[in-house]
Order: sequence, then C-alpha cells, then structure tokens
Amino acid sequence: MIFNWIRLVLNYKVKHKKEYQKKTYEEINFNLLEKLANSHPLSEDSIDDITWHDLELNKVFCKLNRTYTLSGEEMLYTWMKNPTQNYKAYQRRMDKLNHVDPRDQHLIKDFEAVGSHDQDYREEILKTKAGDKRNYKPAMIYGLILLNVLLFALTNISIFFFGICCGLGLLILFHYFYVMNHKYKLTTFDYIVKASKFYKRNIKLIEVMYSDAYDLKRISPLMDQLHAYKKSFSRVDGANPIEDIAVVLSLSTYRKATSMDQLVEANKELILDVFKIMGEIDLCQSIQQFKEEPMVSKPELSDDLNDLTMKASINILIDDCVENDLDIKNSMVITGSNMGGKSSILRQIGINTVLAQAFGIGMAKIYKGGFFKVVSAISLKDDIESGKSYFLKEAEAIHRMLFQKNNKTIILIDEIFKGTNPIERLAASVEILNRLAKDHLVIVTTHDIGILPDLINFEFYHFEPKITKSSMTFDYKIKKGITEVRNAVKLMEYIEYPEDLIKSINQKIIEMNTIV
Repeated sequence: MIFNWIRLVLNYKVKHKKEYQKKTYEEINFNLLEKLANSHPLSEDSIDDITWHDLELNKVFCKLNRTYTLSGEEMLYTWMKNPTQNYKAYQRRMDKLNHVDPRDQHLIKDFEAVGSHDQDYREEILKTKAGDKRNYKPAMIYGLILLNVLLFALTNISIFFFGICCGLGLLILFHYFYVMNHKYKLTTFDYIVKASKFYKRNIKLIEVMYSDAYDLKRISPLMDQLHAYKKSFSRVDGANPIEDIAVVLSLSTYRKATSMDQLVEANKELILDVFKIMGEIDLCQSIQQFKEEPMVSKPELSDDLNDLTMKASINILIDDCVENDLDIKNSMVITGSNMGGKSSILRQIGINTVLAQAFGIGMAKIYKGGFFKVVSAISLKDDIESGKSYFLKEAEAIHRMLFQKNNKTIILIDEIFKGTNPIERLAASVEILNRLAKDHLVIVTTHDIGILPDLINFEFYHFEPKITKSSMTFDYKIKKGITEVRNAVKLMEYIEYPEDLIKSINQKIIEMNTIV
C-alpha cells in the first residue's frame, strides 16, 4: 500500500483527455460551456434561455461539434448563442471560416496535442494571484535536511539516516499535498502552456486572421515565455523514473508554479485572448468540416430582405427528415392534428435561421433571407419549484415578445394559450397575435380554428395525417390552407377506445355543431 502511494506521488501527472473522436451528447459539459459563453459580451439579439431550450440547441451543438479543445467548444457555443444580425458582421465570420482548411492535418495534430479540458480555465486564470517572490518553504525543508547532516557529525549514523528519511518524507508530502490542493491551477497552467505551443506553431495563420484584432506584438513574446514551461506541469508516467524523483525532491512543480503565478497574474487578458484565438480557429475547422456534409448549402443573406425562403429544408435533429419548402413573406398560422409535424416545423425554422446567421450553414437546397432575431415559446412546462403554472409560464414567455426592440424578429409560438379557458384564450390569442404581427414575422400553431377569421395579414398552412381504424400515417408535408379534417376522435378509435364511447363522442360533436 505505502509503495503504491509513493509511486502515485512520484508519478503524479496533470492529465488531459485528447479528443480523437466526436463527443457524444453526454460527454459535453453544457453547464460549463454556458458559463464560459456568458463571459463574452452578449447583445440584445442573443438567443435567450427559453428559445435555446425550445429549439434544442444543445442537441444542435452536438451535431456540429467537431472541435478538439475546450476553448473551441466555448467559441462554437458562443457563436451559436450570438447569431449575426447584419451582413457586415456575417461577412467577418465567413472570412474567418474561409481562412481555415479542415483537411489541414498539421492543424488537426496541433489541436490534438492541446487536447480537451474539463475545468473553468477562465476562472482559474482570473483568480491567479502572484505570491511573495521570496519563497521560504523549500528553504525550510532543505534546512531541515542540512540540520540532519550536522546531527550526524555531532552524534551517529543512525540519527543521520533517520533524519534523512524524515527530510525526504517531508519533501514527498509537501509535493503531494501541493499538487492535490492546486490540481485545478496546475491543469490550467498545463493548458496555457499547450495553448502557447499551438500559438507558436500556427503563428502565420494567426497573423493573417487576427493581426488587426489583437495585440500580437505583446502576445507573441509572452507565448515564448510560457512555452519555456512546457515540461513543468505535464510528465509521462514512468517514462523517466529518475526525472520523476528529481522533480519531487527538487520541488520543481512548486517552484515553477510559483514562478508562473507571477507571469499569469501580470498577463491575464492576453492569455485569455490566446484562448479565444485558438478557440475560434478550432470552431472554424469544426464548421468547415460540417459544411462538407451533403445536405448543407450556402445561404444567401441580405440586410435588405424581410422574408425567408427555404427550398427542400430539413430539421438537423430528425434523421431522414422529410423536406419542406417554406416561403415566409407574412406571418403564418399552422393547423393540424397532434404528431403531424407542427412543433417540428417551428423548430426547423428557428434552428435553420440560427445556423444560417451564426455559421453560414444552410440546411436546405436553397436558403435565402434577411437577418432575424429568433424568439420562441414552444416547450414550456409548469415550474413546480417556483409555483408557476403552465399558463403563467406561457404568459411570461409571450410578454417578452411584446417588447422586442428588433423589428426583424421571427416569433415562434406552439399552441398559443392552451393553458387557460376557451373564452379568454380565443380573445387573447387574436389580439396578441395581431399586435405581434404588426412588427414581426409570427409563426404560430393552433387547434383553435375559430381565431383564424380575425387574424390580420396571416397566411394559413396545415399538416394533414391520415388516420383510420387500422392505420395512422403522416407525410409531414406542410400544405397551404386550413385543415378541414378532425383527427382527434379517429386517433382515439385507432388506439381502440371503446366503440360505444366513440359513438357517443361523435353524437355530442353533431349536437354541439347544431347549437353553434
């Protein structure tokens, strides 16, 4: 047991996981990515939390993600959270993407050498403080060992060896407790050093892409200084046992970390700039790889357009997705039965708008349109912890839509006000939808066909599944017009509700229509 413990101490290594394969959804730390992304400037047109959840953008992120580094994931997440809102900003992003060749194996190898990271490196960097340059702790330990030598001269060899063992034990314990108590800082320092190596190896590409954006004249000398620590915080287990022992006995890790504290504390912002540079290059190769997929096209975006056209568009989250043509010039109402595709088409419109404006990715054979902010209310639920009902959550979600300052906003609403009584639901739905449609493109799904005649400047679309006693089929093709088919009772019949109950329901429908 004691020998294994000593071996662990002597061979302690800051570990990083190299990413050679695409991460699964479960392997991505979305809480950390959200925290890192929120440390970057957010505009009023950034995607809010409700819309991010509604559009399932974490799953979309996973589909796009081919990055190798944490900073690459961070910047990919940040770009998605902040789609461009004008052509000038969009073109700046496309210029960056076009500078990176996703087939450059040297670049990929450099990213693999940096590897992934599972800690908030920004927090570790920002909280780093330089200690007293005069370091007494190693001197005290070495002084104790020297004292034992003097004891040998004054007494006998038994006391000498006992003292030496105590001194070596102190060195090992000091090293062990230091690396255990500062493991996050040491892994961050290791990540910084690896980033400096990436910077030095790709300096020509960085100068082309970022010479006007960052102070490279200050960053480059700093990277040279950081690169000098390349063997300080990461060693190969057992590759050189003598070197491992020398590192522990000389307290090299402690001394180098103390020295690097000074360097990091004095250059925090420059180091964070390097991570942003590396992250953007990593996200660029990731997006460029994704753009080679057969279903991706180049979108046509313009500040002058106030509509959207998507020919043969698909939802990236649906395998073998049915293609749909969408020509959105006015607000839309989509009707149809459940499971027909209404919610999916809302997400498809929102996701495709975000991907086009954030990354220049068109998930359609033709994508043409203006720049829009996307705001939604699709996947709302009761909030038991805060005591908010479904209707209150929906009312709050739609309230934020009424005060959108961007006059080019796509608003996506699924089953508006389904959580309240019919009279108030119908009245509120008509008035609010007409108010929103004055300034924005509104796309709403509903079962309340009764509100349609009172809506102004809306076009009507529907999905129409075919349900019989023995089969249920969906073509998932959106069609113009209002659905004239009622499928709720047929669906009950398909799942074998009692025949007498089905008969009485149909009779009640006839009676209610007669009253109306």
